Amino acid sequence: MCDALRELFADELEERENKGIEKGLERGKMAKLINQVMRKRERGQSAARIAEDLMEPEEVVQKLYDLIGRYPDSDAESISAHIKG
Repeated sequence: MCDALRELFADELEERENKGIEKGLERGKMAKLINQVMRKRERGQSAARIAEDLMEPEEVVQKLYDLIGRYPDSDAESISAHIKG
């Protein structure tokens, strides 16, 4: 029975680690997108143009674009927190 429990806990630990890795990757992708939108917005590009350039859904880019405009002194992490909100 002890071996079965160890194996069960090992499987659960591995599953949690994998979920944590996936979550971290997703956060990294979002931070990168936010930073790209920030830079392009600073250069005067429209949300539609940015979405096209980055091949991202326009609705997503528009939401980021608006949040960046609302909180111009925020960094990517802060903007991401406003999304979750």
